[in-house]
Amino acid sequence: GLQSTGMAQFMSQTIFMGPWFKQPVGAKDLRLLGRDLDNVVILENSASSVWLNRRNAILIPDFDRPSSSDAVLREVEGVLRELAAGSVPVPQFIPVTPRLVHKCPQHRFDDSDPAEPYYGLGDFTS
Repeated sequence: GLQSTGMAQFMSQTIFMGPWFKQPVGAKDLRLLGRDLDNVVILENSASSVWLNRRNAILIPDFDRPSSSDAVLREVEGVLRELAAGSVPVPQFIPVTPRLVHKCPQHRFDDSDPAEPYYGLGDFTS
């Protein structure tokens, strides 16, 4: 898993999908964590899961078996290293780092869905 990639050093906790995390359209509302979102990053493969917290999300393509040779995971590690080395809050860092691709949403999930882009690595789908 993540330990073999070297990314575990950047994480104090990992959270996986659970019934408490579901919101409309399967969105993961990070506010439910009760934490300062300036320090929270979510790695996700689905835009519908992160539309409530786009500036905390790094979208990545699907993969079944992560390994140390996975190019996208190495790119994620580079982004996390850059983030950890600075003092910029996550929601300010994600939209401005040149390491992430910006893609406009293909559709909106509801009327409150902002028309702001998604941010990600590799061939992710917005």
